Amino acid sequence: MNWKDLMENLLTRGQLNQGKEVTLFLMNGYQMKGVIKYVTDGWITFVEGGKEKTIFLHAISTID
Repeated sequence: MNWKDLMENLLTRGQLNQGKEVTLFLMNGYQMKGVIKYVTDGWITFVEGGKEKTIFLHAISTID
């Protein structure tokens, strides 16, 4: 997955900058629930529990 495809997909589904909560499933099995704030070519900014976190794209398995 490249970042342009990810951004297009998130915008189409209304999950980027819309405040819609999503679940990230990471490659290590960890699940995170929050809002995607920003996507760049190598990472996303994710807000979970009021705290911003940086997640590398290669660490993401699925976005639901």
